[in-house]
Amino acid sequence: MRGRLLLVLFGLTVGLLLAEGAARVRERFRCQSYCALYCDLNSFCGWWHASDVRGWCQLCIGGRVERRLNAAAGRGRRFEVLNAGVSNWGTDNALLYFRSEGRKYRPDLVLLAFYTGNDVMDNYRQVLAPPWGVRADKPYFELRAGRLVLRHIPLPAEPRRDRVIRRLQHFLVARSALYRLLPSRPPSRRGVARAAPAPARALPGQIFLTETPEPYRVAWRITRGLVLALRAAVEAHGGRFAVVIVNSREEVCEGWRWTLTMQPAFRDSPHDFDKPNHLIIQFLRRKGIPAIPLLDAFRAEFGETEAGFSASTTTGPRPGTSWRPRSSPARCGRRVSCRSPRGPIDPVPAPRYEPRAPCRSRAGFVPRSSSS
Repeated sequence: MRGRLLLVLFGLTVGLLLAEGAARVRERFRCQSYCALYCDLNSFCGWWHASDVRGWCQLCIGGRVERRLNAAAGRGRRFEVLNAGVSNWGTDNALLYFRSEGRKYRPDLVLLAFYTGNDVMDNYRQVLAPPWGVRADKPYFELRAGRLVLRHIPLPAEPRRDRVIRRLQHFLVARSALYRLLPSRPPSRRGVARAAPAPARALPGQIFLTETPEPYRVAWRITRGLVLALRAAVEAHGGRFAVVIVNSREEVCEGWRWTLTMQPAFRDSPHDFDKPNHLIIQFLRRKGIPAIPLLDAFRAEFGETEAGFSASTTTGPRPGTSWRPRSSPARCGRRVSCRSPRGPIDPVPAPRYEPRAPCRSRAGFVPRSSSS
């Protein structure tokens, strides 16, 4: 019996070692400069990326943009691009991060990656659906007499058991390529329902409804206030502010809309998949906020080939988009994103938004450049 147990343990060990080796080979071909990354708890932001920020930069759009900027820069001028975004962050997290940490980089330009698929939902606690069924605690904003009021800050102390588990996860992430292949998620805290009212779970796709539900009207108002507050904070520290509009797969590819239209509650309600994009562009135009819209570029690249997209299965921290091409993890999306801006960042022209006829379906931060 003891011999069999040892044999089983030996087999498992050999299997894990082989899998670890294969994962390391895959990682080496995928990204030569991978650094250990993980989400860490923060009392003021909820959670954020930890360890080497340069490693984070190399895994997303930041590295490509930095290379393009430096290739076009004159002699003695260099740019540094840092990605300060984290999976599942909303605009509220971005604002809190800049106030507490981002401003210390003294950025020349701050680009807010605004994801039309769920950022509006993430900014309003009453429609925020717990990811993976687990509430990831964070401070949040409420509207009181037309003003944003910050609630639930700082966060309560982390229980010892959670702290031990988190440190174990950090150890594995830093040393195991196999463990890094597992889907990531932000840290969770138990007892959140006691700290704040539990939000009602949002039904997927409500942001695309022609008639915006009242909770989403409030969510949009909070979101607009957060964008303005972030712009004010950036400009107060001498930087420029702009918004990159990143769209969901349902907006880009008609072939992905079945994920929503298969639900009777959504299918039987009038909806417009272009609505979130139009609303945010109109708002930015009205407020004179420079923006980089990506929907047309994404549709031109992927709109006719919805088979090129797969569901959001992630391996560690990722950019703010919820879709990624199958050919290479987010590589095509990064290529399109970084080549889309041509010339200075200016406010985008936004025509008056007129909703389509109701349809019923059948089916990061840039720190100041330095001279060497």
